Amino acid sequence: MTSGARRWRIADGALQWRLWGDEAAAHHDATATTHLLDRDAGELVLALRDARHAIDLETLWRRVSGEGEPDDNPRLMLEETLQRLAQAGLVVAVDP
Repeated sequence: MTSGARRWRIADGALQWRLWGDEAAAHHDATATTHLLDRDAGELVLALRDARHAIDLETLWRRVSGEGEPDDNPRLMLEETLQRLAQAGLVVAVDP
């Protein structure tokens, strides 16, 4: 199963958030970790935080870009960013 077939959600626990300029900082209370993110990654975290449930890659792309389904390059960048955010413990992939 590819990561595009998964749904994504924010990780459990409170998330303190600051976004300014081209950077964002996220403090995840559950792991007591703080992460410095670029603006694109920050926008993904915010979109997932504001979602009522886990969402698929295409829906997430529409929320952050305002466009339809992503082409190959944006899709790859989105998947890579989600994987980095998952490794940091900020988001979770959920199998459908």
